[in-house]
Amino acid sequence: MMVTMTGKHPYQITDAMTSPAGVTIEGLYELNKTGFNGIVMSCVKKAVNKSF
Repeated sequence: MMVTMTGKHPYQITDAMTSPAGVTIEGLYELNKTGFNGIVMSCVKKAVNKSF
């Protein structure tokens, strides 16, 4: 929703809302490393496609 409201790239929002070497950015890094983001994106894409 923030992307839609601001028109900013998700990484710009992440940079603005996290501290370097902070807890949040470390958690996001771990999610990326394990492929979690891709799994979530795939699920959302399938759900959106099914709804149309």
